[in-house]
Amino acid sequence: MYEKHFGNAGNNFLEACRRIVSTEASSRLGCLLEALFAESNVPLLLAINAT
Repeated sequence: MYEKHFGNAGNNFLEACRRIVSTEASSRLGCLLEALFAESNVPLLLAINAT
């Protein structure tokens, strides 16, 4: 829906979140991202490989 306005920004954000969680899962930011995705009922988005 928003791709015509924001292009690939959403996909880039999701990929950045995945990388942070995969490399820094125990960091404050990694824990925060996991919690936010879980509270939004989309925790599997962090686990899905976009390649």
